[in-house]
Amino acid sequence: MKYSTTFSGSLAFAAAAGVAAPIFLAVAGPRVGHSSALSLYALVASAAYVFGLAPRPTIGLGAALGLALPAVALWLFGGSPAEVAFLCAGLMGVLRSTWLRRDRRPQVHFARAFAIEIGLLGAGLWLGARAGQGSFFPIAMGVWSFFLVQSAFCLIGGPATREARSAPPIDSDPFEAALRRARSLLQEDLLG
Repeated sequence: MKYSTTFSGSLAFAAAAGVAAPIFLAVAGPRVGHSSALSLYALVASAAYVFGLAPRPTIGLGAALGLALPAVALWLFGGSPAEVAFLCAGLMGVLRSTWLRRDRRPQVHFARAFAIEIGLLGAGLWLGARAGQGSFFPIAMGVWSFFLVQSAFCLIGGPATREARSAPPIDSDPFEAALRRARSLLQEDLLG
């Protein structure tokens, strides 16, 4: 759980999703058709991604179902694999910024979260489409590239990352912390 909340975990998920894509298509393609297998893989990979972002498994399951239900409905009503992938990407961004990894600080506005999501999703979809052209494993490269761009959320948009950057260092020795505070108070008294 929470494997997509760190940069390294998100990179590992991108690699695993890219490697699993041709395997999934080889197994599911003959059974349901290549087009349906592509749609199903977009659904499964994006549901697994939002499940990994959740702080608890119950929230992750709810987020995965919230993503899967509209995507399955679109797939059943004849949506193309590109339409299903685009819907899954959009739902990933909405769930990530509004429910799973929302920044709780009051000064952070909707516009910032919206701009981050549009930038990451747009860049991920563009790079995924471009990386798949002319490569030996186009689907694997496209999936890997999309989730590789999504890894940047941990660096620029994630509230946990920002909180970790702004948190004061944890002192392991209480005596050293008290000594440091006393010295800073003495220096303030001498200087001010």
